[in-house]
Amino acid sequence: MVAPAALKVVCLKPTWKFAYIGRLAYEVGCKYQGVTAALVEKKKKKAKIHGNRPKRTGEEN
Repeated sequence: MVAPAALKVVCLKPTWKFAYIGRLAYEVGCKYQGVTAALVEKKKKKAKIHGNRPKRTGEEN
């Protein structure tokens, strides 16, 4: 899971360290790694659908 305001590409310099939320939660003892993985897969499916929408050119109006 990644928060849009905390995207690695946007907010971090190439040399800075970062962590994935799912792995970090697992390492500190969170017992919901399966739930986190399922939510990440769901997010990826939605992103794929959203990314395949036809682009609006603005000429339709």
